[in-house]
Amino acid sequence: MNNNKTILIIGASGGIGYEITKHFFMKNRSILICSKNRKSIMQTKNRLIKKYPEKNKILKYSTLDISNNNSINRIFKKIKKELLEIETVINCAGIIDPVGEFKKINYESWVKNINVNFLGPVYFYKKLLIYFSKTKTRKNIIQFSGGGATKAIQNLSAYSVSKTAMVRFIESLAMENNNNQIYFNAIAPGIIKTNMTKKILNYGK
Repeated sequence: MNNNKTILIIGASGGIGYEITKHFFMKNRSILICSKNRKSIMQTKNRLIKKYPEKNKILKYSTLDISNNNSINRIFKKIKKELLEIETVINCAGIIDPVGEFKKINYESWVKNINVNFLGPVYFYKKLLIYFSKTKTRKNIIQFSGGGATKAIQNLSAYSVSKTAMVRFIESLAMENNNNQIYFNAIAPGIIKTNMTKKILNYGK
């Protein structure tokens, strides 16, 4: 990775996203952190800057609702306006709800999961590939897929479907861009102690 270029981290305010942000922040990388919740992303920035105020200039933040096309359009306008050169994108954003038997869960919640975990990122990557096509240097895309992609999971049908679809999508994009200096990775980190995994473990207790 080039230290003069920017890493865009989506879902940076919680769990895995925060730890990744902290890792690159400590390495003095230029970072643009995003989250749907403005208060949460500001708290993430302030939490890091409070400890290391001299690093203030390397950490930028913005709201981004990955399930909303208008919000996605705005983040690309921000990147263009601020002349940021994005080299790496790491998407940690995702939701697990609804949890429960399919016939009993709320259908709108099921669709929301598909939008957040799959359809929204699909639109984002469409815009990102157009943006990346303007330069020929190496680019990196890291998508967290989660355990939902490894096998069917009872009572987590939306999560399993959306994450499985995302893995196949990333694999397809990797094949399409094999000669374009754009490298795709879908990562399933296993069980990590986050609020999301707590919800799974607590289900049915």
